[in-house]
Amino acid sequence: MRMLSLVVALVLTVVTAWCCITLRIGSSGVPLVRGPDATADAIRGLDALQTEDAGAARAAVREAPIETVQVEMDDADLLELLRAAGSAWKAGDIQSSASPLEALLSSPRTPRRVLAMLEEARLGAGSLEEQGAILAIGFGLAHANRTGALSLDGRPLARDVLEALTRIEREPGVGVAQFASSLRIGNELAVDARWVATIVSLRSRVPAHAENFEPFLRAILDRTSPIDMPEDDMAALAQVVASSNDALAVEVALSALVARDPATFIPIAEDLYAHSAANAALRAAAVAAIAARAPVDAAAESLARMADSDLYGQFMRLGEREGGIEAAQDKYSALIAANTSPQARKMLVSAMGTEQTEVLVGIAQTDPAAAVRHQALLTASLQPLESDTVMRTLRDQLAAHDGAGNGISTHDGLMVAQNVLLNGAGSARSDAVALLRQVVIDPRASMADRKDAWNQLRENGSPSDIAGIDEPH
Repeated sequence: MRMLSLVVALVLTVVTAWCCITLRIGSSGVPLVRGPDATADAIRGLDALQTEDAGAARAAVREAPIETVQVEMDDADLLELLRAAGSAWKAGDIQSSASPLEALLSSPRTPRRVLAMLEEARLGAGSLEEQGAILAIGFGLAHANRTGALSLDGRPLARDVLEALTRIEREPGVGVAQFASSLRIGNELAVDARWVATIVSLRSRVPAHAENFEPFLRAILDRTSPIDMPEDDMAALAQVVASSNDALAVEVALSALVARDPATFIPIAEDLYAHSAANAALRAAAVAAIAARAPVDAAAESLARMADSDLYGQFMRLGEREGGIEAAQDKYSALIAANTSPQARKMLVSAMGTEQTEVLVGIAQTDPAAAVRHQALLTASLQPLESDTVMRTLRDQLAAHDGAGNGISTHDGLMVAQNVLLNGAGSARSDAVALLRQVVIDPRASMADRKDAWNQLRENGSPSDIAGIDEPH
């Protein structure tokens, strides 16, 4: 039991990683499992595990032999343990939940009996017993993934849990998946990418219960580390991409495939994007996989080929990745050198959200396309600003506007000024206010632009910013 006790304790130390996860909402709307705020006091009681002893404990978990004690119990005892675990957890008494959890995980048969109770709806909906069952399954999966324990007749616990979720109703099935997918020991998921092919297959086989698996897939997608899975699963994932309309499954499959073999699967993802106009979810899945998981240089190349104006979020995702801004810059430089693809240049500039202001201002001053110059100023103005270089460049562009491609229009300039009003400080913000006031009172500006400038000052500025001027009519 020593090793199992260590695993339960280590899992409890990472409970704060699941933020505001609610296992089940009862008819009263009250969460039956609380998030980290409700359990903070109990977690403080585990401070000893944050010391050097915790390192020794983690080493023991990795190195100790698996010692599973075979203890069977009758249903009454099992229900009592579930009730005790659920009650302690609901009360925020995490340490008191450890003892019943250890007992529930002392035999590989016990968590499977708990699964059967959930499947047969023998536990009351929203009951402490049901909550204890969700805890036991989640901690059991984390323990099994870390140590290899709790297999029965050669079957890993994860396989039996996943297959049971094809038969368990949405509640508590989604609760099981939400809680288990939120647990970590170190950086390890309770159900990791090794199970992607199985999960995708089960979702496809039993679509009525597909929602039970969604938290596992989203947890895998949300990790920044690579989606590592057995080579043998790649063919199965490729088949998912080729034949499935399950957008989440396709995104997970493509995320693994474009990372492992970008030369083969990026073109497939692009083709899926191009030929799925009637299925917005599939299109989004294809481009999201490229933006988040393909090697950054290959992702920049691919996104530049698509470059639709509704892909701002995916270009931003590329820019957030390590090396992503550099990849976007390199592709932009290649396109500007060839004086081609202004739409792609514009979208690549939108990926440079954390680039130095001077670089973006340089693009705004030199790119031959008005849309790209405008985007460069927009991107620069999304950052906190104190320098007046953005506003000075904006004024130059407004002065150069001639309707024939030079400069930028007042309408476009107002978007930049609003960003500086919101994000700027000092002289940058003062100049934004001055420009907006100037447009409000300028009889040469369109009434739409004058009203827009007024609304920006009134809604996002201070009373002094509109002092002495009236709303245009």
